[in-house]
Amino acid sequence: MNIFEYNKPFLSRPTWIEINHTALEKNIQNLYKFIERNKEGNKKVSICAIIKSNAYGHGLVQIGGIVNKFNFIKILGITSVEEAYILRHIGVKKQILLLGSIYPFSNFKYLIEYNITPTVASVYLLEEMNKFAKKHNVRINFHLKIDTGMGRIGIIPENINKFIESYSSMSNVFCEGIYTHFSSAANDKGYTMYQLRLFNQAYNRLISAGIRPKYVHAANSAGIILYPESYFNMVRPGLAMYGMLPFKDVNKIVDLKPVLSLKSRIVFLKTLPKGRYISYSKTYCTKKKTKIATIPVGYADGLLRKLSNIGKVIVKGRMCDIIGRVTMDMLMIDVTKVKNVEIGDEVIFIGQQKDKKITVEDVARWSETINYEITTRLSERIPRIVT
Repeated sequence: MNIFEYNKPFLSRPTWIEINHTALEKNIQNLYKFIERNKEGNKKVSICAIIKSNAYGHGLVQIGGIVNKFNFIKILGITSVEEAYILRHIGVKKQILLLGSIYPFSNFKYLIEYNITPTVASVYLLEEMNKFAKKHNVRINFHLKIDTGMGRIGIIPENINKFIESYSSMSNVFCEGIYTHFSSAANDKGYTMYQLRLFNQAYNRLISAGIRPKYVHAANSAGIILYPESYFNMVRPGLAMYGMLPFKDVNKIVDLKPVLSLKSRIVFLKTLPKGRYISYSKTYCTKKKTKIATIPVGYADGLLRKLSNIGKVIVKGRMCDIIGRVTMDMLMIDVTKVKNVEIGDEVIFIGQQKDKKITVEDVARWSETINYEITTRLSERIPRIVT
């Protein structure tokens, strides 16, 4: 089977992810309308859609194919050469920005082969890339990353003059963009504005040196919604695009709908008397006669063991408890109160059934983590089906 035939996934195990393309498209449109309403003056603001890390677990192929059709999405943000390879092989022609590191430098060849725009985060990288480009008689466009307070990768503002000095002597690289990344846009306005000031200073220093990048971007999902002054001429939605919440009350500001649902089916049913243990380490014991359903999904699929005896699922419109330890490929739920429950009944881990709903944020709360981790951990062995 061709791995890129994503609308015809191989489905032998009744556990799957549904990707609601209507919700995704509506989220993108709502975000763009919000940007258009809140931007300063008549400046044009385009989008760099962040689809790195398997599109936050939603499926790189599936999401890449959908976002590719929006004209106002100019760039797709990824984090590895492998992701660029996949996107090019499914026919994506849009510009691809490699947000992560290009190291080792032997990877420079892929910038040309797959037409990837790299991030430059150090003068050393810039010098090595220029040597490569000169040797192969090409010009490589790049986006300059400014570390304004994330402390991850990027040139610190104090070294911007060193970058300008080095860049000015090079002929085979071109600064097409400049960007930074907010570390705390959802919960720390003071620090975010501090980062924005540092970024403006670095950007203005480039301008004064005659370097005028085509793309200037800083706003992530929270930045888009809370800081219109951070738009410049490009923004980078990720979390919000998938209908996941960058902060609690975001839907009071812009309407976003979840894109991903995680579903499975009951594969085994049994009724146990009071006093029987469930799963490893005897962490759950039946308190009365209990009907137990086994579901073919576990921590190898990305569900955290933290959900053991804490998480919930939906069966036939009723909330059911996960009981006992989550195991590698299976877990058990209490379906005692579900009427007429049968093998084959659908089980909702993330999503909605009748009037009951479980969000990614619910699962994150039960797991004591963040919504990003819940979806990005979802195994690639789970088929993604576009609905």
